[in-house]
Amino acid sequence: MVDFKDAQLKSAGAYVSMDGLYPFAIGWKLHNGNIPVVRLGGHVIGDETGWECARREVEEEANIRIRPVNPEKTYLVLAETPEIELQETAWDPEENGILKPLLVVAAHPTGSRPSLSLMYMAQSDEMPTPSAEVRGILLLDPESILQLCPAPVTLDQYLQRGGQAVFSGPFDRTRTLEPFLQLRILAQMLKAGIYTIPPAGIPRQ
Repeated sequence: MVDFKDAQLKSAGAYVSMDGLYPFAIGWKLHNGNIPVVRLGGHVIGDETGWECARREVEEEANIRIRPVNPEKTYLVLAETPEIELQETAWDPEENGILKPLLVVAAHPTGSRPSLSLMYMAQSDEMPTPSAEVRGILLLDPESILQLCPAPVTLDQYLQRGGQAVFSGPFDRTRTLEPFLQLRILAQMLKAGIYTIPPAGIPRQ
């Protein structure tokens, strides 16, 4: 188990629900020749709390305002383990922040304090648009999330299946979409039925 009091908060992001759709960013740079699909979020600046960081990063990357949803439980994933193992963990609001994250990803660099990356549950009723920081945003429904993670899917295949996306630049659509850790964890949560958010309403155009 990770001692959160000794850990350093490095980054934070949010799983944003928009009437059953979940925005994830696709980056400018390829990763192993693939198109990375990453969470909305980024590094903590100054003395930001995790939620303050997540809210700022989502607005900067996707131009949407979000409101928090407090989860019933918080789950821990150790970054070094090859398989994703979700562990329920205690979150002390007096020591770690009042707003409880859904997910804590902990890393243990050799010779350094443990570092934490937090993911919060959130809602928005605005339609995202990619900023200059990202090249596009995939609007994933649960079925698409579950399809992307176990088997390779190209961007073209995703779109042909009815997948939604907003782009700010051109892509080689024959490239494979590569889900990064937070998306793979969300897929596992959805499959296990431990991630549910009530609809936030129809996003405004």
